[in-house]
Amino acid sequence: MSVPARPVPPEMRISFRAIAAYFAGVTLVAGRAGSSSPFSAAVLDSVLLVYLCGVVWAVADPKGRLRALKLLSVFNAVYYGIVGLLLLAMEARADVFHPERFGLLYRTSGDPIATLDRGLALAIAAQIALAVAFVIPGPARPTRSLRSSRLADVVAWAERPSVLVSVALAYIVSRVWPQHLPLAIAHVISAWGTLLEAVLAMRFVRWLRERDHGGAKARPWVWIAGVIGMVALYTGWRGRLVELPVLLVICTIADRDRVPLRWIALGSLAFGLFLIPWSIAYRSILWGGPDQGLTSRVAAAQAAFSRTAEMNPYERAVESLRFIAVRVGGQRIDELAGIAAQQTRLDGGSIWPFLAAPVPRALWPSKPQISPQLNVIARELGKGAPEDLQTSMVWTQYTDLVLNYGIIGLVIGALILGFLARWLNSAFLVTGRRTPATVGAFMLFFGPLWRENPVGLVYQLEVQFLLMLLVVLLFVRVPRTHVKKSSDGTVARA
Repeated sequence: MSVPARPVPPEMRISFRAIAAYFAGVTLVAGRAGSSSPFSAAVLDSVLLVYLCGVVWAVADPKGRLRALKLLSVFNAVYYGIVGLLLLAMEARADVFHPERFGLLYRTSGDPIATLDRGLALAIAAQIALAVAFVIPGPARPTRSLRSSRLADVVAWAERPSVLVSVALAYIVSRVWPQHLPLAIAHVISAWGTLLEAVLAMRFVRWLRERDHGGAKARPWVWIAGVIGMVALYTGWRGRLVELPVLLVICTIADRDRVPLRWIALGSLAFGLFLIPWSIAYRSILWGGPDQGLTSRVAAAQAAFSRTAEMNPYERAVESLRFIAVRVGGQRIDELAGIAAQQTRLDGGSIWPFLAAPVPRALWPSKPQISPQLNVIARELGKGAPEDLQTSMVWTQYTDLVLNYGIIGLVIGALILGFLARWLNSAFLVTGRRTPATVGAFMLFFGPLWRENPVGLVYQLEVQFLLMLLVVLLFVRVPRTHVKKSSDGTVARA
């Protein structure tokens, strides 16, 4: 008599993909341990980082608890893993890419490829720390001590026409004419203007949901995207031109955990064959001549179109790859690798001044200043002459952590950043509480984590955003948004 087999519980089942991923990881680690040359080690480290970021995306997440980690993993994979491979390709095919034109120095007296590999290894350590922060057991329910739902209500309130006009004006002024504002007022106006990106996220998410039911109207969010795009065109910053589509991708992932493949394919073609080459030409033409206001910008745009039209698709693709490899991620790896190769450590010198920023100098006359520390490390890395006391620089979170406390500081700091991202995820993106307003609030607080900001500035911006929303709640009667539950169990705030 045969005994029927017992079904295997779902938690005990191991899929073929999981087995393949395990052996792929073991193979990469073993290959890295046995690599004999710095070049092969750097290649394997780049691939290993992309693999680790891909594993995060392979994990099923029906409750939406890992979306912030998935977004951070996308940026780590692009900024360090994919860019690392591009940089190595530039080194291997210098006859095609000419990397010396772009100032990638890997600032060290040793082997530049070995230094590059050191930076990639540190990025791997940061990615692992971020992932650990999301898997450490925590409370069953996310903390509501800061009343995140009310913070989302402020974002929804900012969408009102009378408020949105002031937000749009603040965005324009703080991005176009920041030098004409007193420093303290500039911080306030900049924080208020950043709400425009949150409103864009809220309206874009609402459009995505309406689009699923065939009644979508793009006008409510397109004009906001137009304002952000026009500001980018007026200033000429290439990063801001490329940043707008990235904001929409973040919104899409935050709301629905994926981006359609056709969007990725079409977006990659548009980026690589037009947007990036055109933006590079536009900035070089605009900044290379006298500033004559709107006239010079129209002329620069027309000249950029002509210059881009003269390039064949291959030349445009190479130009785009150089931009991604150097500007998007190369400088990040360059600074991280260079800092790791140096013995200079600031022991919090570039972090504590930001932490002390909320305290008025009138109450604390000896409050630490950031500029001297920035100048020290800038000169250490050869970014300015020894006698140049005004040299400064900007670096990212990973570089800042290594600069101050070494590898241990990077691991602990990445854990802290991971806990912050985890709280943002649980407060705003978890399935069942996710609404257009909560996605907008998430976009506001997530911005400092993926942009080019040191750790101290991340803290300062997060505090500014939080205080701004709390002040609005204290002095303005912000109505609670009405919650509607849809047939699929998700919620949407009107």
